[in-house]
Amino acid sequence: SSASFTGTDCWGNALNTLTSATILYGSNIKFSATVATGYTWSKWSNGNTTQTNYNITTSLTSDISLTASATINKYTVTLGSGYGSWDNSASISVDYGTSISVSSNKVTVGSTTRTFTKSSNTTQYTYTFNSLSGVPSGGKVDGNITITPNVTRTVNQYTVTLASGYGSWDTATAITVEVSVSVIGSV
Repeated sequence: SSASFTGTDCWGNALNTLTSATILYGSNIKFSATVATGYTWSKWSNGNTTQTNYNITTSLTSDISLTASATINKYTVTLGSGYGSWDNSASISVDYGTSISVSSNKVTVGSTTRTFTKSSNTTQYTYTFNSLSGVPSGGKVDGNITITPNVTRTVNQYTVTLASGYGSWDTATAITVEVSVSVIGSV
């Protein structure tokens, strides 16, 4: 965040964005703080927490020093579910502007890396990991985020071979069923 003065100095010059100034004895002055993106107003060093503008409406009779304070916003990175699991599925609490990136099945948020592992193939299904989605285009956390694993689940196919020699088969009966399912997001 940044702070600025409005008022006049002891020579009658307008004060706009100075960090200190000489003010005439008996003058009134207004301090203004501008809170930067990603931060929330906190307080002035004198304890005033209600506003970013602070007016001294009584005459100045001594030196004064004020510091404007703001706190960085906190956001949550949630690891979404899918056909598989994370090595640690706990949400990650981070500051505004923290870097975030994905590489294959890994997401890195600041200095924390989490890895997604697809479900193991079974006799019934084959799982194919495709990607992780949800990372903001700027690569920085600017709000709450959900990282979603994109995994395709395919029903396995098997071939049935009919043995001959012991009679005949009714070939009109269906034997093979093929089904493919693709799920993106929660299951």
